[in-house]
Amino acid sequence: MLSDHLARAALAADRWRCGLRAKFCMVGEQPWHYLEGGVGKRETIVLLHGFGADKDNWTRFAGRLRANYHVIAVDLPGFGENPCRQGLDYSMAAQAERLRGLLSALGVGRCHMAGSSMGGHLTAVYAQRYPQQLRSICLFNNGGIQAPERCDMERDLEKGVNPLLVSSESDFDRLLALVCEKQPFLPRLVRNYMARAAMARRECIAAIFRQYQQEIYGGLDAVLPALSLPALVIWGRQDRVLDVSSVEVMRPMLAHASVTIMEQTGHLPMLERPAASAKCYQQFLSSLA
Repeated sequence: MLSDHLARAALAADRWRCGLRAKFCMVGEQPWHYLEGGVGKRETIVLLHGFGADKDNWTRFAGRLRANYHVIAVDLPGFGENPCRQGLDYSMAAQAERLRGLLSALGVGRCHMAGSSMGGHLTAVYAQRYPQQLRSICLFNNGGIQAPERCDMERDLEKGVNPLLVSSESDFDRLLALVCEKQPFLPRLVRNYMARAAMARRECIAAIFRQYQQEIYGGLDAVLPALSLPALVIWGRQDRVLDVSSVEVMRPMLAHASVTIMEQTGHLPMLERPAASAKCYQQFLSSLA
């Protein structure tokens, strides 16, 4: 389809402008698609996307880091360009083990890790399981916490509606409106391409979500207090997917954490406000030196 070809070209152009290259490798039977930039820099940052998202959520954020850091933004198993396999274990523990295999295969030593939403949940689990492999963690609107205040998505789920599942292009538009307070510019052909990709994966993504529901709330209660790594928490004040009140639950659990609440920002700060998010993150990393 010509429109799909043009959409892929537009995504590739955005990556190129940000100094990132699309790469692929196999680790055992698991395929991995990822973006890479800043090759040769001394320290590595690994970026993990959220549920139903992909590596391109980080493109404009990562482009602002590559001058000083080696940056890798991955498609997690089951998402992005990787196959979504019915019946596979997509728990945080299983995903952490797969991710460890990828980083080992790529020769990545101790690194910084940042994750958005589900990816933030996974970052914390990874830090608990393999603390010796990380220098620091950054959690963007992470899952795994039961917030005191209810949000729009929680109300939808209680009604039996999962807004993360896409059945039409209009569903995808509603999803963007839910996750972003200020939507980034996306050409219509790119939006429609992304919508069709989400529609094609709907059933498998729904199955993964049913697994993840068991870990969405309360999954980090025993994890965060055990972490001793430097940590940065970034949250959008207007998050309608995971309420900002989650931060107040997390503060006493993270002994070495800095917290930034971004105003006029929703669930995806690195996508909605890449420059401001990258500046905040680089200040945090500089403070570690």
